This record gives sequence, C-alpha cells and structure tokens, in this order.
Amino acid sequence: MGDGTSSGAAGGSNDRDSGDDAPATDRPPRVFVSYAHGSPEDDDTVRDLWIFLRSRGIDAKLDKPAAERRQDWPLWMLAEVRAADHVLIIVSPQYRRRSEGEAAADEGRGVQFEAALIREELYRDRPAGMAKFLPVLLPGRSVEDIPAFLGPYSTTHYPVTEISASGMEALLGVLTGQPYEVEPPLGEPWVRATRPVVVPDARVPGGTPLAAGAPRRPAPLVHEIVAEVRLADGWLTTRTVLADTVLGERGTALPLGLDTVWTAQPADPAGAGTYLSDAGHRLRDALFDAGTARHLTELIDAAPFGTVVDIVVEADGPALALPYELLRLAGGGGRPLVTMPGVRLARRVAGLSRQGMPSRVATPPLPGPLKILVAVAAPDETRTRNAPLDVEAEMQAIIDAVQPVAGTGAAQVTILEVAGLTEIADALGGRSAAGDAGYRVDDSYHVLHLSAHGSPSSVELEDEDGNPVTIGAQELVDALKGASRPLPLIVLASCSGAARTEGLAESLVRGGADRVVAMQTTVTDRYATDLARVFYAELATGRAGSVAAALAEARRRVDADRQAAARATGRLAAPEYATATLIAAAGDPPLLDAAAGRQPLARPFAAPAGGSVRELAMGDLVGRRREVRTALAVLRGGPAAVERWGAVAGVVLTGPGGIGKTAVAGRVMARLRADGWAVAVHVGRWNPPSLIAATAQALRGIPVPELVEARSALTDSRHEETDKIARIRELLGEHRLLLLFDDFEQNLTE
Repeated sequence: MGDGTSSGAAGGSNDRDSGDDAPATDRPPRVFVSYAHGSPEDDDTVRDLWIFLRSRGIDAKLDKPAAERRQDWPLWMLAEVRAADHVLIIVSPQYRRRSEGEAAADEGRGVQFEAALIREELYRDRPAGMAKFLPVLLPGRSVEDIPAFLGPYSTTHYPVTEISASGMEALLGVLTGQPYEVEPPLGEPWVRATRPVVVPDARVPGGTPLAAGAPRRPAPLVHEIVAEVRLADGWLTTRTVLADTVLGERGTALPLGLDTVWTAQPADPAGAGTYLSDAGHRLRDALFDAGTARHLTELIDAAPFGTVVDIVVEADGPALALPYELLRLAGGGGRPLVTMPGVRLARRVAGLSRQGMPSRVATPPLPGPLKILVAVAAPDETRTRNAPLDVEAEMQAIIDAVQPVAGTGAAQVTILEVAGLTEIADALGGRSAAGDAGYRVDDSYHVLHLSAHGSPSSVELEDEDGNPVTIGAQELVDALKGASRPLPLIVLASCSGAARTEGLAESLVRGGADRVVAMQTTVTDRYATDLARVFYAELATGRAGSVAAALAEARRRVDADRQAAARATGRLAAPEYATATLIAAAGDPPLLDAAAGRQPLARPFAAPAGGSVRELAMGDLVGRRREVRTALAVLRGGPAAVERWGAVAGVVLTGPGGIGKTAVAGRVMARLRADGWAVAVHVGRWNPPSLIAATAQALRGIPVPELVEARSALTDSRHEETDKIARIRELLGEHRLLLLFDDFEQNLTE
C-alpha cells in the first residue's frame, strides 16, 4: 500500500463490489497488496510482484493504477481489503514501524490506515484473519520485519526468493488453492495374510501337496503426470499436474527451432544425435521450471522397481505438434525420457469435451486374438503426383512384423487388396467385398494399419483400377463410424502423419478416432519394421497392457538393439527413437479383453504353404498390383482400353520363373469371377479335351439360355472336338468367359 496520498491493493477473482454473485470457484482469486512506500528499488520489486501475479491469472490490485485518477483513499483501501480473498502484507522495517504505531501521524498514513483495518479483522475473527492476511518476505527481508500482531515467530509467513513460479511456489499455492502436499485418500483396511494351509493330495500316497492361499502378483505403482501445454503467438505455457496436485507452472517464449526440428536436423547420424539431444534439453527447460524438472527426475530415477510413470501431454493446435518424444531430463544420464524403463508417453488432444457434451471415453478392451486390418493405398504411379509407395515392401513388412505372434494364434491379419474407402468400411463392418469367401458379420478389428499419402486434411486412397481417390479426413472418419464397430487403434504407417499442426492424426482423433499412432517425420523401412514387430507382439500377448506401454517397450527395445549394433560395428544409425507418437482422445486401456472368449476372424491372412497360388483369395496377394490392374483393364475392354491397347482380347504374362506370374493370373481370375465371369483353367501342355471339359464346368449353373445350350453341346460326345473348340471361340466373343492357360511355357519351343 502507499503512504500519505496513495495505498496499494491486489486482488483475486471478480470484483465483489461489482455485484457478481458467482461462487469463488468460478472466478480468479482476488488479492490486495499492502506495502509501505520506500526506495524506488523496493517499489519496483512490489510492482514486479503485482505484474507476475496477474500474469498467472490472479486478480492482483495495486495502488499505482488507482493513483492515476482522483481517489478517496480511505474508502478505496476499505473496499479493497473487504473485497480481497487474501491480503499480501509486504513486510519491511517501514511497514512494521508504521503499523505498530511508532511512526508520526503524518508518516505513511496509508499503511497506518490499512494496518488498523487488518488488526480489527484479526481481533474480530482470528482464524479467518489468519487465512486472509499473509505476511510476505521479499528478497532481503527477515522475520524481524514482520509486525508483532501478525505473529512473526508463531505463525506462517511466505518468503519470496525471486519473482518467479519456483521462487514463490508456496505463496502461489495458497493464493490459487493448490497445495503441494495433500492428504491421500484412505485405502482399504489392512488385512494380515494368513499362513498357507498345506493339504496333502489324498489321491496319490506321498504325492505333491497342494498349497492354498498363494499370493497374487501385485499391480505396479503407476504415477500419471499430465502436462497441459498451450502455445499462442510464440508464447509457451505449461501446467504440470501429478495426482491432482500442481507440480509447477512455466511460461516462456518458444525456443527457436523447436517447431521445425524435424526438417532442420543434420543428415549425418552423429550430427543428428547431437542436434536432437540439444533440442530435448531446450524443450525440457521450456516446459518445466527447475523445481518441476527436479521432481520428475527424482520420480523416475529414484522410483522403486516396477514403478510406471505415465506422461500425458495434453495440448492442441501448434502445441500438439511439438517434439515431446525428444524430452531429456537432467537425471538418468541425460537419456531420452521415452527410452527410460517404466516411462510411457502419450499425447491427448485438449478441448474435445465441451460444456453440455459427454466426455470422450476410450474403447473398452475387445475379445482376442489381436486382429489387424491392413490397407496399403498405392495408386498407379502414372496417375498420382505423389511418390509411389512400395506396396510389396509395405505389406511384407506387416507380415514380417506379425508373423512371430500370428504363428501362435495371438494375432490375425487381413490384408486388403484394394485400399479404398468402401473396402475399408466393408471390412471393418464385417461385410464381404468378395462374396462368401471374405469377411463375416461378426468380424471386428483392434487395429487399422493404414499406409497412404496424406495431408493435414485428406488421405489418398485408391479404386480397384489404381486411380487415386482423395478422401477428406472427415470422410474417412464417417466411413469408420458407418461401420458401426469399435476400432480402438489406427496406425498411420506413412511418414509425417503427425508432423504438422492439425495433421492427419490429430484430425482423425478430433473426428472421433480413439487412438492414433503416427510418425512425426520420415522413417526408415528397417526402423518401421523393427518397431512394428515388437509393438504388435506386445499388443498381441497383452504383456504391455496399454497402447502407450506397447509403444514404449517397442521404442526402448529397438533403440537398445540399435545402440548395441552400433557398439559392435562402430557404425552409427540415424536416431529414430522419437519418430513415433501416440495421440489419444481420452484414456488408454488395453486392446484385448483377457476375460472374454476368443473371437477369431473368419479367414485371416496366411502365407500359402504349397498348393496352387491360383487359388489365392481376396487379400492374399502381396504386390504386383500394376500387372493385375493392367490385365483386368484389357480383359474387361471398353473405349479407354481400346484406345490405349487396341482391340485385343487377351493378355500374356511373361518373365522368369518364380516372379509371380501364376499369382497375378490367379488374382485376375478371382476378380473376374467375383464380377460374374465364367472362368476355365487349362494347365500345362495343350490338351483340347481338358480345355473343353474345364469350359463346360465353368458354365455349369449359369442360368443364361445360350450358355446352357453351349454347355450341353460341349458335353455331347457326338460333336467333334474341332466343333467344340469353335464353339468356345464364339463364346469368348459374345460372353464374359475367361480362359486361363497356366504353365503355358511347356508349349514353347526353342
């Protein structure tokens, strides 16, 4: 407060004399600052304190703005003291002397008046006065400066070491009602374990005893730390909470380069490692004050064995896209936080729950085995401006990743041959796109593994002829919702799906997706495959529990293997530990319901082990899409095909043995058969009777009069073979009939 003609006030919450009847929880805390004018340096320190309080959402009042207009100072001081939730008494030798009546009547009238008001309220209701009037010691002050009526030695006072969140943490906690130490809730009453009872097995004389009361495996101790991060106009603010207790708050300008770290990192592995390490340290300093960083480090480094630390970054917009996986704490040897054992990191999109709307709830666990739907969208490279995806490599990577657990029955995979919106929705909805050989109505999936080019607002899928089909993020969300099936997890295997503000991953979560794993930058095929293999194994076996735990274990193990390989070979690999990220809408429960019975897929993918690959069904062909599409376009005909290839009626697949000609022919056959074509297969050396019999069999059951009559003629032994071959030639020109000659090289000569 001021002396003579001025005094000081600070506040909290809405002005109470404004008629606002809102409860205290609906308004910021109001604080009045009572101080004695002294040296300019002292006045400046009080002003800095006032500015800092207001920057932290505390409605602080000081006499300086009030002095800019004519005041009735006693009335002004009386109103401010009454309206304040707390009065901060900035103690000093001048304040103590004037408030205890040792100063002349004309010295520091403001302090003398305010002190009289404070003494009156303390005398009237001391418990209430103790909570309202807080002695504050700025740097350089001591307990000797506290007035006697405030109890300098018998009551609490609040030292301020510096004008910052860490320098006045205790005071900020009182003003905002956020204590550091809280009384934990009462747990279940302690029950002493009884001594195990050993019962001899009466069925086998001298047999192994049966022990009753075997102890259960204790659940791990889990700490969830939520960092609420906001970024606006280059100013980064963080509020860190542990178990409903605020650990600290931090506000600072966004460090230069943190929002472009992925595009600016050096190409060489050593330089990239140093660059990303520095970025992780700078991000730590930007997010956490010294006290919070120290608390996190102690929590992770000194926690008992088996302790789990879940770090959840709650943000949106530009703040959600920052590289949190690069974070490094001061302890732990400066290692990346996400590679430390027991640490799991995930992002949660802020603002999804709005007033009057139900909160988003994570999809509960579903019956096993782990079921993965794989869709790799790779339009014909001549029809898209995007770089072509290596479809065969993408699909083979998934097979390699899942094969170890698929062999045990813990996981099943369906690979879509056409990664189109309809095909994805049909598969997720249990509807078959290939007749009764495909999906069934009760099929459901835990994971959609989608690999496609995308943008912040769209993803490039395909149609069955290889044309690119741009699908908006909302269209994709609508299709997934239309499937009317829960889908706990989407994995975006393409590069940079989470790299930008409001990227595809965030758009999917905002649109209704539960959890999305995406990449923040480009990723090597080797790292992506290694990460997926461990990630899906952890999900399938249920060891990890949550998606964040599975991703953390995969990240840690792959990084450890890479470091071991680097030590053994002396060759560094590019650091990719921070590439993958998990973005969630709400919680992160396990994908698998261990208590439910198994609900396997009707026909999961299985690599053919012998037999004819001509019979590969929908989803079983890996790669060779361009050849399949070209063959189908030629055989189906139409103006576009005639213009491009001419009026041809057949396709010849050539190449060395073992490159997949039979597999391509088999897929063409399956696709045309699904469209209603009759398909006859001739294998090996030329055999007219075999061809005639196969054609007649293909026409069986087709209720078209001309085809019924033709089949009758082909099976009539009275007709010559030459007449039957001529009849087949006529059918080829008039009806949808396909003749497939497999292993035809047996008919070739030198």
